[in-house]
Amino acid sequence: MFDGGLFIVMVSLGVIFALMNRIHFKLIAVFIFFALGTVLLAGEDVGFTTEVTVSGGSNSTETFYVIGDGDASTFNENSQWVGWIFIAVGMLLSFSFLASYIGGRY
Repeated sequence: MFDGGLFIVMVSLGVIFALMNRIHFKLIAVFIFFALGTVLLAGEDVGFTTEVTVSGGSNSTETFYVIGDGDASTFNENSQWVGWIFIAVGMLLSFSFLASYIGGRY
């Protein structure tokens, strides 16, 4: 399972870097979106895990899934289409980076 906090930080940094008009930040955003797309296409679930202490001293783990269902026997379709969206955004940003690098203003 991929950590939900890291996922949210990486998505927000990717969006912020993609919106900046500097060529170096677009390249960082390309790597971030390709990395997130690869993780999700690998079938990883994204979620938060919290440990709850129940009365009597026993600990219980609760998991909140942002993307995924926690069932390893089925290949998760939700992470598939979100992963492909991240790959597509990474490809669009890479084309924008290359156009800016060559001399265009896109």
